[in-house]
Amino acid sequence: MRWLLQHQTPEGAFYEVTWLPDRKMNRTNFANNTSLQNRNITLTSHVLITLASVKDLSGSLGARVALAQQRAISWIERNMQFLEDTEEPYDVAITAYALLLCKSPMAEHVFSILRRHARVIGDFMYWGSKEVPQPPKKLENQKK
Repeated sequence: MRWLLQHQTPEGAFYEVTWLPDRKMNRTNFANNTSLQNRNITLTSHVLITLASVKDLSGSLGARVALAQQRAISWIERNMQFLEDTEEPYDVAITAYALLLCKSPMAEHVFSILRRHARVIGDFMYWGSKEVPQPPKKLENQKK
């Protein structure tokens, strides 16, 4: 936990400390915006889930985790426009889940953004950035 807390910006975001060429899970690093560069809403959401999941921390670490959690929630809430604009339902889904775990009043709003990303094909609903073809149907003889 101490290591995680070392990688939070003063504004509340968490950032990558390594570079991997195939980083699908945490790809929203605001690279085009210099004021938000190296800030990552999906990574911050992942860390927020971790912070919300830890229990029974001894000493001052518990208080530091609670403060880090509040700062992360505030940062996500201030950057809600990214979630409104993104084409990636995963980014919205992981953030909605993180805010729900932390009982943020903004969680329901993020879930409403997620509902806009839903795709419906026939009887199936899913969330994805690419359309998935409907599964094949197999008609069988229904004689009794």
